[in-house]
Amino acid sequence: MTVLDLPGRDQRSLYVFDGLGAGNPSLAHLRELHRRPENARFFGALLEAIESAVDHAGDDAYRAGLHDGLPLRSWLTGTGRVSRRMLEHSVVTAVCTHFHQLCMLLPRSGRSAGASGGPVAAIGHSLGLYAAVIAAVREQSPRRYLELCRRSIAFVVLVTVRAHQIARPDDVDPAVMDRYRRAGASMPEPGPMAAVTGMAAPALRDVVERHNERLGVAAVEIGLLNSPMFHVLSGRTESLVEFWLEHRRWIDEMAGRWEFLGNTAPFHSSVLRPAIRLIEGDRRFIDYDIDAGRLTVPVYGTESARNLQGSADLFRDVAEQPLTRPLDWNAAVRGAFTSRRPDVVVDFGPGASAGLFTRLCLRESGHRTPFTTVIRKPER
Repeated sequence: MTVLDLPGRDQRSLYVFDGLGAGNPSLAHLRELHRRPENARFFGALLEAIESAVDHAGDDAYRAGLHDGLPLRSWLTGTGRVSRRMLEHSVVTAVCTHFHQLCMLLPRSGRSAGASGGPVAAIGHSLGLYAAVIAAVREQSPRRYLELCRRSIAFVVLVTVRAHQIARPDDVDPAVMDRYRRAGASMPEPGPMAAVTGMAAPALRDVVERHNERLGVAAVEIGLLNSPMFHVLSGRTESLVEFWLEHRRWIDEMAGRWEFLGNTAPFHSSVLRPAIRLIEGDRRFIDYDIDAGRLTVPVYGTESARNLQGSADLFRDVAEQPLTRPLDWNAAVRGAFTSRRPDVVVDFGPGASAGLFTRLCLRESGHRTPFTTVIRKPER
C-alpha cells in the first residue's frame, strides 16, 4: 500500500498518533490510495463498515450536522459534492484521520510497521488513541488486521456521531453573541472548544475553578493539557463565550492568547457524558474484540500516565477518553518515556499537533530524542 520510512529493529520506537488537532488528511491523498488496485479490498471493507455504522446510528443521530450523511465513497471516487464545511466537521475529520492512520499501519510484505520490529509503546492524542490501540496489537495477518480495522473505524464513526447527537443544540443567546462580536470583532465564530496558550496550567486551572464555583456548575472544563503552555477548554459554546468575555483582560495581562477551534462538539468534557450510554448500546454492533490482553506494548493517552494494558474494560476506556475525560499529554509522554525509554519517536500524524506537543513536552523534560515522520510514497 505504502512504503513507510520506519526505524529498524535495533531501535526502540514510540509511535505517536494525532487526533482532534490533525485537521483533515488530504482527501486527494486518500483518493490516490483508493485508486490503486492492490488497495481495493482494504478500502472496500472499511467503506462498507463506515456506511453500516452510519445506517446503524440512524438519520436522527447525524442529520442535524451532516445533512448528506458521510458519503466518503463518493468523495473518494470524485462523484460526490464535498464542501469545506463538511470536511471540517469533527465526525468527518475523525473518520478520515483514523482511516489514514489505519492505512499507514497496514501489514504487507516487505517493509511495514511489523517488519521494522514495531513500537515499544504507542500514544494517541485524543481520538488518536484508537490508532494507538491498533498499533499495539501488532497484527500481521492481513485478514485479521482488516477485521480489526472494520470494527475500529465503526467505533470511531459511532463515538463521534453519538457525541454530536448529545451536543446539539448548541446555539448561543443573541445577546451574548452581540457582546462577543462587539468585544472581539476580528475573532472567528465561536465553538465548543478553545485553545488558551501562553500561560502555565495551574494559573488557568485556578481561574476555571473559581469561575465554575461562582456559577455552581462545571460550565467550562480544561479538556486538554497539550504542553506546558498550550491548553484547550471545552464546554457549551455559550459558556466558553461568556468565560472569554469575563476573563479576556486577565488573559491579556498574562500575555496569553485565546482562539476558538474548529471542533464541532465539546470533546473531553462532561457535556458528552450521556453519549457513553448511547455507545454502550452500540457495543454489540461494533463487536470490538480487543481487550487489554491483546495489547502487546503499553498504550498511553489518558488523563494520567496510565497504561491501558491494565484496563478492565478497554471498550469503555477508549470510548470515554476522547469524549468525557481530560487528556494530560505531558503525563502520557512522560509515562511512555519513563517506562519504555524509546530512542526514537515515530510521528504518524496525519497532522502536526501531536508531534509538536510531544516535542514541547520532551524539551521541557530535557529529552533529546530524535523524531521521524512517516513518509508516504507510491509503491513501484
